[in-house]
Amino acid sequence: MGRNRADDKPFFCRRAGVGGVFPRLRTGFGRRGVRNMTNWQQEYESGSTPWDKGAPAPALVDYLRERGPLRGRVLVPGCGTGSDIVPLVAAGADQVTGLDIAPLAVEAARKRLAALPNADATAGVMTVELADVFTDCARPPLAGAFDAVWEHTCFCAIPPERRSDYVQAMASALKPGGLLLGV
Repeated sequence: MGRNRADDKPFFCRRAGVGGVFPRLRTGFGRRGVRNMTNWQQEYESGSTPWDKGAPAPALVDYLRERGPLRGRVLVPGCGTGSDIVPLVAAGADQVTGLDIAPLAVEAARKRLAALPNADATAGVMTVELADVFTDCARPPLAGAFDAVWEHTCFCAIPPERRSDYVQAMASALKPGGLLLGV
């Protein structure tokens, strides 16, 4: 990743307009990372969620348009307010489960899904659960339950020393031969 010598922020952060967020997150989360639910909850309570654009990830939209749907059961770890869940189902996934560690994010995602015009018809097809991906993905009902994982922002929020644990958790959630898609 390129660095801008003038301000020492990762180049992608400047382009995405979120460079000022990372020092604050580093201070707030430190090495505890995603395991500390309280800090993520505080970010949602304060409304300080610049990573939540309120729309599906452009990379997901592009993938679905160019490659077609992800079939079967799809897991969206760190789903936040659920922006990526609807397009996965609309494209043809049989079921999409979003997970987040912040109760307020889970509540917002559930409200988003309940407000959809076809909410009754999709009940059970789109779900959001409060979970710790490190522990909950390795045991029932999540372990070995998914055909695909759509990884968009959860990995980058995890301290580097915990990322191999996260990859193992996602492998635990996948069925044999499952697909892990990440950007």
